[in-house]
Amino acid sequence: MDGAPVGLLAFGEGWHNNHHAFPTSAFHGLRWWQFDLSGLLIRGMEACGLIWNVERVNESLMEAKRAKDMASAVQPRKKVSPAAV
Repeated sequence: MDGAPVGLLAFGEGWHNNHHAFPTSAFHGLRWWQFDLSGLLIRGMEACGLIWNVERVNESLMEAKRAKDMASAVQPRKKVSPAAV
């Protein structure tokens, strides 16, 4: 479940669907307004030099994913016959 109230109350874990969309990303909150406490901790550790090579999702990748999701939402689903199951 994604959403602002859950995102705030769960310290960023409310944006968990972002993790499924971009599994290599270190952050659940991908937009500036998506509060992500674990993401802030990761950024702080990176700034201190404690961690490096932190994976991020760039804007073009998010746009490509959004376009792919929109295209698949428009296509009709294939019907499966009971005999094929």
